[in-house]
Amino acid sequence: MIRSSAVPLADDTVEVLILLPPFAAGSGGCLRGRAKVVRVIWSEASAGDALFAVTVPRYRLEPFPAGEIDSKCQPG
Repeated sequence: MIRSSAVPLADDTVEVLILLPPFAAGSGGCLRGRAKVVRVIWSEASAGDALFAVTVPRYRLEPFPAGEIDSKCQPG
């Protein structure tokens, strides 16, 4: 579940970019993929905010050395 004030509609396609923590080998990375929005839950407690769930059928892992956030893991 992702919380956001910029909420896509169900069945929209979005880009997913998740920064991963360093692994045991000392390198981190990011997961990048195209996702389909499968569920949207509007929050009654906070106007405009919502939760949405996605499915990511295809993704790639982009590793980088520890302590270095590679430009590949930046949005856009």
